[in-house]
Amino acid sequence: MEKYIQTATNILFDFIKIKQDDTVLILIDKKNVIADSFSKALKENNIDTKKIKITLNRRHSEPIPEVWDHFMWADIIVAPTKNSITHSPQTIKAAKLGKKILSMPSITREIFLSIENADFEGIEKEKKKILKKVE
Repeated sequence: MEKYIQTATNILFDFIKIKQDDTVLILIDKKNVIADSFSKALKENNIDTKKIKITLNRRHSEPIPEVWDHFMWADIIVAPTKNSITHSPQTIKAAKLGKKILSMPSITREIFLSIENADFEGIEKEKKKILKKVE
């Protein structure tokens, strides 16, 4: 479990650049080790966190109106769910309001742990290069 917590910590602090006063919503559709890892990493770092369960039977990016108030409370939304929340109307609105959203549909334990080796600074540099080309 320690590897999972360390990976979650690295994602939060190195990639998302979480701040101590940020609030985090963990959105789940079933109990899973990845969501638990984020919960423990956030608790260890005294970050204000809520965990909300949505239905497992929803389709990719289907509306999830029951979470809107929770989205508005959170600065960061972490969603290791079976189906994507990326294109749900609530997620789109939250992103437009500046919320950071980490949607991880159907992420496996192996993929999650492989993130540990990601070069977040290199990814950021490449992202900036690509954005300059398309602007």
